[in-house]
Amino acid sequence: MRNTVWSASVGAALLMAVLAVPAAASDAEPSAPVAEAGPDSRASPSAEATQALFRADAPPPQRADARRQTIEAAMKGDGAAAFRLGALFRLGMEHPAQAVERDLDTARYWLEKCVDAPRCPALALASLAELEIEAGRYREAMQWAQAWAAVERELHALGRRPGESSFRPASYTAYLLKRCFEYLPKQGREDAVAEAFTEFQQRRGAQLQRMAAAAAAVAAVPLREQQRAEFAASRYNHPVQASRRPTAPAVALYLLRADPAGGRPEAVTLIEALPSPREALAFAGVARRWESRPYAPDTADERRYAMLPIELSDPRYAVDLTP
Repeated sequence: MRNTVWSASVGAALLMAVLAVPAAASDAEPSAPVAEAGPDSRASPSAEATQALFRADAPPPQRADARRQTIEAAMKGDGAAAFRLGALFRLGMEHPAQAVERDLDTARYWLEKCVDAPRCPALALASLAELEIEAGRYREAMQWAQAWAAVERELHALGRRPGESSFRPASYTAYLLKRCFEYLPKQGREDAVAEAFTEFQQRRGAQLQRMAAAAAAVAAVPLREQQRAEFAASRYNHPVQASRRPTAPAVALYLLRADPAGGRPEAVTLIEALPSPREALAFAGVARRWESRPYAPDTADERRYAMLPIELSDPRYAVDLTP
């Protein structure tokens, strides 16, 4: 633990629970975008459908078809599709797409379905923690937050990150754990946190192990075999403007559509924002500055896509996830 905003004893209790699971900060720090799915990505709705689902300017028939595809895939056990539905219903009309009203029960249903399914992005764990904070279920929020930190620790050794990413999430992780902890009753909460996560681990340990294993499988697939756009940061550093910068750690997940000619993306679509779009929308400008390599599409309409997670780190909040 380094530079935590809570006391050393509390931090130790939280981290000890995190470490029991088997299986520094700068301004906006995006990772290299990576494939949003593993070798079985054909089971998911297309990237075009995902873009339509999350864009306000998508034609209504196209959006309706995208929603149908996503629901069908999620009901058949596709974790990535369930995650997208959970994010959509958790954010509701705060999402730029304004596709659905916020419904925490529906969001919880899809996000928990994601956790139970293969190919569930680990970011779903943080989404569930934020959802339960909003629902006032703070014990459950803490359990999901610890699960997120635990899986992050496992992925740290692989050099991979949730949502199939490679960014450093320690600042947001610390911020999430702190908020969950402070909502709990003060009486005996350190012991209660460890006991609650032990119980959670007994119920959900297999899913957490599977998430880490799935990320390892994705990491093992050579980049050029994943058939996705290859993005990299532009040559110049473009920090988030101070006037638009979130006041605390935040994470956003974007879908980038690559131009066949290379360069900056043709489209940038917000998928998930933590804690909420209010904090994370400032990252859109950062996402638009990423550049892709040229590629040769098979047809004139074909496009390649990549997921880009971005985090705003804050030196006031930090937790060391090094194994």
